[in-house]
This record gives sequence, structure tokens and C-alpha cells, in this order.
Amino acid sequence: MQKYFAFPEIRSGLSLQAYQANIFERKDEYLLDMAETRVVFSSGFKISRKTGAFLYFPMIYISGGFMDGIIDRFHSAFGFPDGGRGEYPYGRVVYYLRDRELSRTGFLPGEPQVFLFYGKKLRIITGFKVPFKNDGFRSGKAWGFLGFSWEENLKGYRISGEHGVASGEGRIFFSRLRITKGRTSAGFLLRTSPYREGDLSHPATAVFLNIRLWKGIHIGLVEDLAPYDTSADFTIFVGLFK
Repeated sequence: MQKYFAFPEIRSGLSLQAYQANIFERKDEYLLDMAETRVVFSSGFKISRKTGAFLYFPMIYISGGFMDGIIDRFHSAFGFPDGGRGEYPYGRVVYYLRDRELSRTGFLPGEPQVFLFYGKKLRIITGFKVPFKNDGFRSGKAWGFLGFSWEENLKGYRISGEHGVASGEGRIFFSRLRITKGRTSAGFLLRTSPYREGDLSHPATAVFLNIRLWKGIHIGLVEDLAPYDTSADFTIFVGLFK
């Protein structure tokens, strides 16, 4: 899928994050109807005063999920279009990409990523991804990344961003903007597609909300925006940070 390269939020310490994503899109070049459960272990640590490393290890579980009916009822309650989801049975796993049938269920290891960063409020970040088999959920190609992150305080709000370019089998530009106030943060995410033509060339654009319930415990959601691509259309997540 489009998320061949995930640029996580670089942070110190250990974290465990669980994502439950619902995916439904149908276009001429692809048909997707499934759910993805992603559990991510990450670790950030300092090497020197301004230099550090960040390790990102995902595990993925593919299933029919449980969110189809919930999302349909939400769309119906507010008069939102369902994109044709209601025409198909709930809880199925279907994945066709350019005439390749890639449907599967069960666990698979995601591709680990390693980042090095330098700086504090303004950080230079470089990284790479270890390739596994190309099966539609993993790229099977090595990816390299170069970018930067920043943060500023403005009248009680913390404004931050991460931006960069990943190159491998194609090229992806990534940008995330976040505004934080107290326990709540919200923002916008843009990730371009490695494909350059057809339905697959649409960028992934999304809005997200994150709430810190207690120290080290976060919950949140991500909502995909039109024009849709092959990324998840709705995701909920829980994070434990130390």
C-alpha cells in the first residue's frame, strides 16, 4: 500500500503503540476492503548532547475487522457519502492492486526503520528502512530518508512539524504539522504517492487528533481526506510512552 515508508514522531524513551485501521477504497487500479492492526515498538535514545537514534519495529495483523458497520452508521447519521462500502459484506478481506490479487489474513512483521537525528528544537533527521518481501503490505525495497523537524512555542501553544523525502522504489514527500495545547494536540498530514500516474498517484492527506489521558498514555484518531488513495480511511490508536 502507499504507506511503504512511515515517518514516526521522533521521541526519547520507549513506546508501544497500537493502531486499528479500516481500509476501503475502490478504483480502476485497485480494490481494498480490510482492516489492519498495527502494533509498533519504538525506542529513542541519546548518543551525545545533540545526537540520538530512533528505532521503529512494527508488527501487522490483517483481518476483516469490526469497524465497517460503525463507520457506515456514522456516515449515515451525518449524511456523509459511504463511497460504496454499504454495497459489500462487512468483515471481508479483499486486496487487488493492478491485477495482482494480494488478499491475505494473519500476522506479518513490518519493515524495521532506523533514524539518526541531530539538534534539539531544530533537528536534522536521516534514516533507512530494512526491506522485506514485496507483498503489498511491505515494499520489498530499501528506502532512505532525509528530513528535519522543528518546534516553537507561541502564546501557550506548541507548534511543531516534521518534513522530509524518502527515496526507494519511487519517491515520497512527507509533511506533518501539529498544534499542542495542554493534553490535546491536532494537526494535518500529507504524504505523496510513489506512483506518478493513475488512481495510485493521489497523495494521502489526513487530519489527526491526539489526547493525553494520563502521563504516558495517549489515544487518538486519524481521518483520511479526499481524494482518497490506498491508505487507511479511518484509524484509531492507543500509545504508551515512557
